[in-house]
Amino acid sequence: MLLTIRPPRFARDGVVRILDGMGIKLPSGTKLEPGALNQRLRKALDAAQRFYEVFPNSDVNPDEYPEWKFEKPVHLCFHMNRNPEDDSRDVSPERNIEGNELVEAGTGIPDFEDLQYEKSFKKMIYLIDDFSIHWDLKGYHGGNLDILLKDEETESAVFLRIVSIREIALGKPMMFLNFVAVDESEKPEDERTFMKMESSYGVGVYPVSTIELDLFLQLLFLNRKHISPNYRPPWESPTHLWNAASKHFNLSFFLPMAMPSDPDAVRLSKNSGCIICGENTTGVCDRCQNAQYCGKDINRMPAIGLENA
Repeated sequence: MLLTIRPPRFARDGVVRILDGMGIKLPSGTKLEPGALNQRLRKALDAAQRFYEVFPNSDVNPDEYPEWKFEKPVHLCFHMNRNPEDDSRDVSPERNIEGNELVEAGTGIPDFEDLQYEKSFKKMIYLIDDFSIHWDLKGYHGGNLDILLKDEETESAVFLRIVSIREIALGKPMMFLNFVAVDESEKPEDERTFMKMESSYGVGVYPVSTIELDLFLQLLFLNRKHISPNYRPPWESPTHLWNAASKHFNLSFFLPMAMPSDPDAVRLSKNSGCIICGENTTGVCDRCQNAQYCGKDINRMPAIGLENA
């Protein structure tokens, strides 16, 4: 079953923990509504990809940017955003395309056993980096690059078809792609085409957790909204891998990502919501100078005063 065109929503605790892994600190007991927290997560993802530094008008038209012809391999421009301290890491599970093992290309992904929400963002950075190495090995020399993110637990998957790399600024690539989300949990086992797909199909197969898959979908749908409504992608004849899904393609892209900058982390950590009702705050407790309140319930809390924020 092809999933509807709607990004997943994390529960309140899940968003707080993902943001914590991005360096954005909110109280674990915040009463901010899940919708407001998911909006905070989308802003954090934009900050992580430095989106508004490159696209101040939030309107991306791939036709306005040339194909990637920079002298460096594209993966170096993704790799440069990683923390050097993280490069002594274990290799991830099987990720082959037509027999090419990326471990031999000098890359690997941290082995996040007992994966927590807090580690899902960093794992996503490494995976996107790996996609760029796949492109240098295959896609850069002609043709598209097909990737499958596969969640064995829920029998869901996301197909990515990377169709081009555009140079949106000097030395800054944009990985332009189509994607489709698939749920095969209700299909008979012998009809679960996507979940049975392996590297022998010419597809890069990445096992991911449910958390990681949902975070990828958050990013993909976020960037889908950034694409200009004036952009008209060229028609592409579907291949045997995509016949069932091609009409449900969604346009999106990846940019090099890193942890949000310190100013962005501070900005997104502010206003964690009234500790009484979760609404935006207008003041802090004049005793502890820490607890934040919206002011609506102050008449019920005579021992606590407000000081304008």
